Amino acid sequence: MFKYKPWFLLALLSLFFTGCQHPLRNLAQEKVAFDEVYGTTQGQRVRLVYEGIIEHYDSLTEVEKSELAKVTLKDFDGDNALLPLPRVLSELEFDELSRGVEQRGKALRAFLEDHYSGKKAYLKQGIIPKAVLDRVIKRAGEEDWEKFIKPDNLNFWYGPDVIRGPPSDEFPNGQFLVVEDNPSFIGGMGDLIRAREILDKYMPAYSKVTKSEGPENFYERLLSDYKRRAKRFKGKAVLVQYITALTADNEEKRIRALMEEAGIDVVFVNPYTKNSGWKENKKRLRVDGDDLFIETRSETGIISKEKVGYIITNMNPQDLELSHAGNEKYHIMAEAEWELEQKGLKKSYREGLRNLMKANPQTGDIPYNEIKTFIKENSPYKTSFDQQLGIPGLTDLTAKGKLGITNGPGMEFVGDKEFYIYIEGFIRYYLGEEPILRNMDTGSFARMNHEGREVIDRRALNKVFKKKNNYVIKDVIGRGGDAVWVGPKVADDIWEEVKLKVSENPARYIYQEFNPLSTMSGFIGDIRLISDVSKSGVKVANIPWARVVKMDGDGKVNISANGFEATVLVRKLSTLGTCNKLFRNILLQ
Repeated sequence: MFKYKPWFLLALLSLFFTGCQHPLRNLAQEKVAFDEVYGTTQGQRVRLVYEGIIEHYDSLTEVEKSELAKVTLKDFDGDNALLPLPRVLSELEFDELSRGVEQRGKALRAFLEDHYSGKKAYLKQGIIPKAVLDRVIKRAGEEDWEKFIKPDNLNFWYGPDVIRGPPSDEFPNGQFLVVEDNPSFIGGMGDLIRAREILDKYMPAYSKVTKSEGPENFYERLLSDYKRRAKRFKGKAVLVQYITALTADNEEKRIRALMEEAGIDVVFVNPYTKNSGWKENKKRLRVDGDDLFIETRSETGIISKEKVGYIITNMNPQDLELSHAGNEKYHIMAEAEWELEQKGLKKSYREGLRNLMKANPQTGDIPYNEIKTFIKENSPYKTSFDQQLGIPGLTDLTAKGKLGITNGPGMEFVGDKEFYIYIEGFIRYYLGEEPILRNMDTGSFARMNHEGREVIDRRALNKVFKKKNNYVIKDVIGRGGDAVWVGPKVADDIWEEVKLKVSENPARYIYQEFNPLSTMSGFIGDIRLISDVSKSGVKVANIPWARVVKMDGDGKVNISANGFEATVLVRKLSTLGTCNKLFRNILLQ
């Protein structure tokens, strides 16, 4: 009998694993985007979750798709059109996402409680460098809030953006990855029900095929909980949002309708006035001693009032009381930015103000007092620095524990893209668990040198800018796709301009490994799992929010750039046929 030499067997095994690989291995090495509809079969076989769905979508003509875009835009009050193809998740996929968001929300709240209690164990454990955290908080203008935040009142909306990455050996169906974290005043909260209603109106077969639940149960649980929280403070729950003239779109109207239908009053606030007058619906908030009251004026002029026990903030939290001491730095920058938006300013004044507003590249410090003095001495307008703005006294009631609040001030900084780098560490430390949803591979262009001083990381700079197609660069405080450069989609001359920006202020930018987003019939997109984080736990909406853009664009999922909202359906396992047990593990991969 012929005996093989050991070296021959090793060579044979090597040949098998390199030359006879499963085709998926080659796809993973090339970082090919996962196809939500066809998986890795390159259009040959529809994934189980899309069976009975893609056939309906593909039967639409381009004219019909165009007409649907027009009518759904109208149904969405002119904000966004709805894609007539839903994003479909299996129950198992959604379970993983939901548990991951719940875990992440718990860790963020544990960090905030540690921070605002004054213990700050995260520093002793070395989870996040003090210099980084200080810089992050400064960027949000929230460094003065520590003495005004009561740990029991750390409640906030939370909606991380999640993508499905490319297939790999470990994750043949791609891995769900968190792209960024969005706290407090977030988009999508008012759109879940409307998106489902519109989809069911024009494409009713989808819901029948998937047997997906609607999002109504999430809102019922959430709003009932707000009422219970209000009763603990012996008052009622009230939603506070901007006056209509200051809203970016009509989502606030949809949120207002949800609240009012549940018996929660809505009060409109102009952050740039004292709000002593009557707003759009003849309601206002007023502080009297240690109590907050909602006052309502009838058509005959009779004023009635009720005690408020809980505030839900659907606006930038700082704008609740712009003149509060904890808001001083934010107020100065808001005033400066307002001035720069005005036409007819002298060039010398505009340039002088812009130069003062620039943060120190090393420390992140901004000369707030100099900016304030410059504006007061040179502005052609009456400034708001010496006025009471928003709802005077409201913030101090929350600090005293006299009033409950969701989306209060002091928590915006956890949405900073540099802070994001450290959230997996918070999960491990505060919860003693491994992250269910992982971050993208992310790094900062700044590092600490041997003297303890922050400097540019030349190695990172050279690595990223030599391999443009491998990276995405982000401004850490950019929103809505602003200041994001997707390497494979950026021209070489623009890439060089970005390099200069990074070199001048390395701590202002992060880089992430480029992962092609999963595709869906010519579109790419992400999903946002909306939740409510409080001391009692994390409530995750049973249906995510989604947005998509055409895949031949700039690589950024920016809905304002001719994008669409997409309804998300969570498909019941019972609808996947008699072989669902066989495919149960496949769907989880």
